[in-house]
Amino acid sequence: MMFCFIQERMSIGMGCCSTEFHVLRVKDGVELLPEYLAAILRSRLALSQTVHMMTGNTHPRLTNDDVANLTIPIPLLDVQESIAGEIVWRRDEARRLRGEAEAGWEGAKGWFEGELLA
Repeated sequence: MMFCFIQERMSIGMGCCSTEFHVLRVKDGVELLPEYLAAILRSRLALSQTVHMMTGNTHPRLTNDDVANLTIPIPLLDVQESIAGEIVWRRDEARRLRGEAEAGWEGAKGWFEGELLA
């Protein structure tokens, strides 16, 4: 599984520190949006390029050269915005549905336990 974290303001809020991370920065945001880059790095496209390069038994990792040599398609900015926006919407929708399902499950459990103990 690949993880990708976007930290917009490194001087504010939480951060993380590990020798296991490759830190990537978008230099100007004119040609490449950080949200799009994060989406691509989480995609099957990136995973298919990296899975055979990962080393380590318990914590598979990539070398800096492996990361630098990834092929990443860079569409026009409006396409990147559309892709990133769709991903945000789908992630938010998944969270909402997960919340509804959890509430339904808790309600059903409560009803069942009430009927069982009545």
